[in-house]
Amino acid sequence: MTSLRTIAVLQLFVLLSWTQRILMSSNERSLSTTNCPKDNIPLYLLPVSSEAKCIDGSQPGFYYRPSTSPSSITKWHIHFEGGGWCWDLPWCNNRADTDYGSSKSYPRCLPPSQMNTKEFFSTNPKSNPLFHDWQTVHVKYCDGTS
Repeated sequence: MTSLRTIAVLQLFVLLSWTQRILMSSNERSLSTTNCPKDNIPLYLLPVSSEAKCIDGSQPGFYYRPSTSPSSITKWHIHFEGGGWCWDLPWCNNRADTDYGSSKSYPRCLPPSQMNTKEFFSTNPKSNPLFHDWQTVHVKYCDGTS
């Protein structure tokens, strides 16, 4: 039987590979990141051709901030937004009109202050001594699973 640790490591590897592939391929980048204000984190949506979908069929996405230091280029801070299950069709239908079921209203640029755990996304070394210069990914939740 495969251990939970092995499964978690494999999932992390897939996520990092997927993130790098999307970020490196400009023709797969769904949203432009050039208009984000300083310290805001730009949104990337999966390609339309991806099989991954939100409850309403929209493209799932994530926010990505590159490392600000050459010494931290190999360090990743990955945050998975929580959301919980939708248990039945009425519940899922209600969620489809919210950020927990659709990416349609995700802001193109996310200020760190809008994240639930904003201290972990700060670029200030005094308030975030460990992660301030790491590569940061905030994976949005929108598919109705746990």
